[in-house]
Amino acid sequence: MNQELAVIFRCAMRAQTSVVFSPTMRQLAALIVLYKALQSRLPDVDFSALARKIGLPMSRKGSMSRLCDTLVHHGLINRQSDASDRRRVTLALTFAGRAFLERLTAPESGRAR
Repeated sequence: MNQELAVIFRCAMRAQTSVVFSPTMRQLAALIVLYKALQSRLPDVDFSALARKIGLPMSRKGSMSRLCDTLVHHGLINRQSDASDRRRVTLALTFAGRAFLERLTAPESGRAR
């Protein structure tokens, strides 16, 4: 878990230099969870599973909705209602979301450490 927090922190520091979109730590955590699901070839992550994985209690559903609304607005994730259960909402990283996250997590080259 500490390694994941370090990755999220590094991403946040790099993202602050982004002119287009500067995600919060929770937004970055959500993107990373969705990216890992994509890499693992898992089915789309549902709304409540993502909330659990980023440590946001479902009692704060409004916060989770706003987080997802922002990521959808910036074209980083897709939100879709399940055809068989309209209460279930699934989330998936878009191509743009994947590219955004890969750019943030790319190893730094030529920088002093």
